[in-house]
Amino acid sequence: MTSPTTRIVGVLGYPGDESPERKGLAERADASDADLSVLAFRTQPRDMERTIEAIRTLKGRGVYLTGHLREAASGLVDYLSDEAHGSGIINTITFDGEEATGHNSEATAIVELLEPYAEKFTRRSAMILGAGAVARAAAYALIRHYRVRNVGIAARDTGSA
Repeated sequence: MTSPTTRIVGVLGYPGDESPERKGLAERADASDADLSVLAFRTQPRDMERTIEAIRTLKGRGVYLTGHLREAASGLVDYLSDEAHGSGIINTITFDGEEATGHNSEATAIVELLEPYAEKFTRRSAMILGAGAVARAAAYALIRHYRVRNVGIAARDTGSA
């Protein structure tokens, strides 16, 4: 149920109308007392700017980007969080008035996940399996927050590393 005070959070993806990300965000919003509605928007990279502007016009809180949309987001924000800047990937855009900030929530989550093991990483080497957006977030987290000296990346497709 929505009301005049309900805030919109968009999940932008292409292809596909229903994503596990939208479902997970909607479940968490429903379980909380937050007055949020999580909506899926099927958007191609070339249409992203218009979709984001529409959500912003509706006073949306922000958007979560899936897949290849993350690579097309850098020109659509006013500011970047340290994690988005360091990893080169934006997966979330938040709105505060007229300003949009790009974030990388995966890098933030990786930092929090690894924090109990910080002493095991500091000034050592690490190997990342995969070379996609999450791997870039992991590389950023290991180098920036844990001062890992050497990071290796192993990928099935040598073109993606």
